[in-house]
Formats: sequence, C-alpha cells, structure tokens
Amino acid sequence: MGKFAVIDIGSNTVRLVVYENRERAPYVVFNEKVFCGLGRGVSETGSMREKSMDKATVTLRRFAILLEKMKIEDCKVVATSAVREAENGEQFVSSIKYETGLDINVVSG
Repeated sequence: MGKFAVIDIGSNTVRLVVYENRERAPYVVFNEKVFCGLGRGVSETGSMREKSMDKATVTLRRFAILLEKMKIEDCKVVATSAVREAENGEQFVSSIKYETGLDINVVSG
C-alpha cells in the first residue's frame, strides 16, 4: 500500500499529515499545520470570519497541490466544530470543493 493523507480542518488550525503506509504505527513523511482561526467569532456571530476562511482556502489550495505533487490519491478531509456550527459552513465546504477538488467530511458533534 502507498502513501495516504489526512487533512484536519479544525477551529484553530488546518493540518495536512501524509503517512508512508497503513501499518499499525504509520510513519509520518509530512506534517504541516497553519493557524487559520476558523472558530474565532463563531460563538458570537454565528459565522466564520471572511479573513479566516480566506486563509484556510489559500492553505487548502496549497495542500491540494502538495498532494498532487506527492502523487497521493487517498486523502481524507475532515472538518470539525467551527465548520459544523457556523451558518456559513456549508458555503465554505462548497467553496473549498470548487477551489481545490477536496471533498470535506464535516464530522458530527
């Protein structure tokens, strides 16, 4: 089995981790996280901030390019509470799919 990746879109950071294999303790070959602050302000306003979504979009575009360059076809993308709870969460997910081709799975609470 080849490399696989996970992208975690969290309330504070967006992280890409690439693993060498699917053994019991897979070896990490790439690990990068970027602070985007998607959760900042969601509890007060109900929405993710434009600036945070823009930073996350730029980061996810870059991660999609890295996956392509590393020839990784197996990538799971998950988003947590900020995207799930924000009024503009569905719009963000659709925008990321359009911009990057990444399919985001918004995990339930």
